[in-house]
Amino acid sequence: MTLSITHQMHLQNSRIITFVGAGGKTTLMYALGKEMAQTKKTLVTTTTHIMEPRDLTGASLVTKESREQILSAFGTSSLVALGRPVSAAVPAKWSSFSRAFLDSIRDIPERILCEGDGSRRLPVKIPRAGEPVLFPGTDTVIGVIGLSCLGHPAKNCLFGWNSDTELTSGDTSFLSGITIPSLQEILQQNGGLLTPEALTSIALSRHGLRKYVTTQEYHVVFNQADCLSKDQLEDIRAAAQKIRDNGAYCHIVSLKKRMFY
Repeated sequence: MTLSITHQMHLQNSRIITFVGAGGKTTLMYALGKEMAQTKKTLVTTTTHIMEPRDLTGASLVTKESREQILSAFGTSSLVALGRPVSAAVPAKWSSFSRAFLDSIRDIPERILCEGDGSRRLPVKIPRAGEPVLFPGTDTVIGVIGLSCLGHPAKNCLFGWNSDTELTSGDTSFLSGITIPSLQEILQQNGGLLTPEALTSIALSRHGLRKYVTTQEYHVVFNQADCLSKDQLEDIRAAAQKIRDNGAYCHIVSLKKRMFY
């Protein structure tokens, strides 16, 4: 019997999950949303911005700050997506409702899945000031990293560092914008390339994907494992074990192929 993603990741008891990072975060949230909605009333939303979930099959969409509309939506579907269109000109992009409203409706669904930061479709990120924004009452944080970044220059695929400088090949001046000292050192030693050690640093740092995690259960998901060579996969498995040794869950997956490694 093939286990669900929920069971593979040991999320059966997680009620409010905030997703952070890059490289498959929204895809994972939607996959879990569809699974959980088979047995539980499940809400999918954001505390920042997200594209309207047009491909979230079977979901009822709620775009008003209305408790009554959410209750009504759950009357017709066990999967509800909640968000505010940014504007009439850009209706396909959603923003969050007020934190007070989100707090007031968390008793309605049995499961809440929330995207807590943005990444502009890059495979890896470090949080900026004010990020992430955890959904009120979050009990589980899932940090996602896309492994397509492995071996590539951080300046090309790492979202979250601040530099207005036009960089030349091999230029590591952008490192001054990175707020994780261990990551700065690792990138400096490797010519600015993202290594398994760099990804481990991002995953474990309190300035990285673990930012604002206190008592919550913390999971790291290395996605896009189908793009790795055999040697790269072994290196990532070693990185995953280091993350587990530091008190977090870690999963190596290909969401595209629905495989765990």
